[in-house]
Amino acid sequence: CAAEQRAELAKTLVQHDSMLALWDPMRTAAESTSDGESLYYHQDLHWNSLGASVFARQLVDRVQPGLWDPDALTR
Repeated sequence: CAAEQRAELAKTLVQHDSMLALWDPMRTAAESTSDGESLYYHQDLHWNSLGASVFARQLVDRVQPGLWDPDALTR
């Protein structure tokens, strides 16, 4: 049921330029962390700085592609 709802939502998001679908970028970021670092705080479902950076990159790429500089991030 959840997978079907997610697929329907993803299809809807693609139709609206003002929406960002973050499933794939968040999954990719989670899989690429070398130390198993989470994208979320351990005691709630809010993004930590790593998770927020995934969103920020997607937003910047939407507004001005090529502007994002991952080397400018600090933790």
